[in-house]
Amino acid sequence: MRASALLVTCCSLVAAATLADPRPWFVDATRDVGLELPARPDSLQDDEFALPEIMGSGLAVFDFDGDADLDVFLVRAADGHPRLFENDLDRSGSFVDVSASLPSIDDGMLMGAAVGDVDNDGDLDLFISGFGVARLWLNGPARFVDASARLGAIDPVWGASAAFCDLDTDGDLDLVVTNYVRADARSCPNAAGEPEFCPPNAFAPQNDTILENRGDGRFEPTTLAGTARAGLGLVCFDIDGDGAIEVAVANDGQPNQVWNPADDWQDDAVARGFAVNFMGEEEAGMGVALTDVQNDGALDLFVTHIDVETNTLWIGERGRFFDETSRHGLASPSIGLTGFGVAAFDADRDGDVDLAIANGKVRRRVGSEPSRASYVEPNLLLENRDGRFYPHCTGDGFCSREDIGRGLVARDMDGDGALDLVTSDNEGRVRFFRNVSGPSRWVGIRAWDGARDAVGALVRIVGKDMSPQARPVLHTTSYLSSRDAATFFGLGSWETDRVGVEVSWPGGFRERFSVDVDRLSVVVRGEGEAVAGAE
Repeated sequence: MRASALLVTCCSLVAAATLADPRPWFVDATRDVGLELPARPDSLQDDEFALPEIMGSGLAVFDFDGDADLDVFLVRAADGHPRLFENDLDRSGSFVDVSASLPSIDDGMLMGAAVGDVDNDGDLDLFISGFGVARLWLNGPARFVDASARLGAIDPVWGASAAFCDLDTDGDLDLVVTNYVRADARSCPNAAGEPEFCPPNAFAPQNDTILENRGDGRFEPTTLAGTARAGLGLVCFDIDGDGAIEVAVANDGQPNQVWNPADDWQDDAVARGFAVNFMGEEEAGMGVALTDVQNDGALDLFVTHIDVETNTLWIGERGRFFDETSRHGLASPSIGLTGFGVAAFDADRDGDVDLAIANGKVRRRVGSEPSRASYVEPNLLLENRDGRFYPHCTGDGFCSREDIGRGLVARDMDGDGALDLVTSDNEGRVRFFRNVSGPSRWVGIRAWDGARDAVGALVRIVGKDMSPQARPVLHTTSYLSSRDAATFFGLGSWETDRVGVEVSWPGGFRERFSVDVDRLSVVVRGEGEAVAGAE
């Protein structure tokens, strides 16, 4: 580490110790809500270190049965048997295991989950990626039907994160899959000659895959040309505000990419400033969050990395990104932790974006035993105070838990407007952290376009004395994980019962709406007030 970086680290640690707020935001309510699951047997003791074993898996949080609350789908790479939990918090106070209704999977190792309404029938369908497996499950009447044959000749060597988004602006959702490496069962020696999981550069990287939705129930897969890299996390969004969607991919140990479908799928990451950090170095990209850190109405990118690196914040400005990690206090807190899942959300509803990160090692300390205990790490919670971030872990249930963390999603699971945290780990378990940050005003917006969520839209809070907070409408976020597409905004001590919102719909058309505070509202394209000058 350079001397300047050390200086930033020391100063940041002093500031964090001085300003940290001791009040907990989250309690671990996993057992209380019926989500406690046994861990798999400690396979790490068997001296088998095939890379796919340590990289999974994710989860999806969405309303699968149309009853207006959010259910939990756990990918569960540990045993290849996904689990589905129906949300029954408002009646019994717990989740109900309905996994028996899922189609079976008997091949490969499962990794990620992506949700999206691929047939425009109003409910969310599910894609499951993995090592040697790719599945498409269509959502029927309270159950899923395996429709994987519709994916065409997709090559499921090792699919990681995936996202549904309308890449060709034809009104239906296409699918993009990041592909990792062409791994095998070998292990690699560490510095002491002990067997360990190989780094990704021990294997050939893969090109990412685009599956075009043909509109008739079939997908046409295409492997993207260009440099193959070890892709993990991704988000789909309109980078420069021109109404078209781009795909930002976090690559592991290699420069990141920004795929531009409007320019024959060229990689624009270098021109956008997202390829490498401010020192020109590629990093071990894992999870990705898309957020508005500065409350300026523009979207920024936050990517998690391995323990010898910092997590990185790229501030967005007119379609370009600038590494401003240290300026926002985000360099030192992540050193020594391997970040995977990440949520950018307003945890305490005070009007700015906080960060939660699920951590878990991929390599143990030299000389330590090859067991689960050598790979667990505590989670990290960061509070945004006037644009700088400080650890908020004193007495907090989220940070107190040590797991081999992977997936992470922030959603309102109990309907109180406070965003809870749901995580998955490498051992096949799910955890539920209930938000207890206290009362504050909020507003939730579900942007609806035709028969489905307006994936690719941007929602902003507008009005006098209101900072233009921005939230993207998307499903895929974090690491190997997805969620419903509602957007949430903290309003602090906002005094009135209405607030203005502006939606930039896919294609560039903008509308304004007035909605109630302290509730989730649905805004429909064409039913608001058109913004002057909007297309």
